[in-house]
Amino acid sequence: MPEQLTARGISWMVYGSLTGDFGDNDLPYFEPLPQVSWVLAPLAPVRASPAPVAWGEHASATVPQALTGNQGLWARTALFITFDENGGFFDHVPTPVAPAATPGE
Repeated sequence: MPEQLTARGISWMVYGSLTGDFGDNDLPYFEPLPQVSWVLAPLAPVRASPAPVAWGEHASATVPQALTGNQGLWARTALFITFDENGGFFDHVPTPVAPAATPGE
């Protein structure tokens, strides 16, 4: 997604903490500008089993609460929340990728 946004001249930014960053997040290596933002919750204690569900609920509620506290910002915001709905039980399965020699990959 960062490549697609950058190619279209759309600026973006990543917000998160260093807690739970296991070196698998490549977004900080792109130049940050904020028309689009990613807000990263801590990885280990929030989104994976055996963490309590309430921790993920808290992380999912924090950003909407902050956005709705600023009506001007909220009026022009689209919010998408993504999460590991399987609690990390399928992390051992390789992510699907495009076949070798696919144009643009």
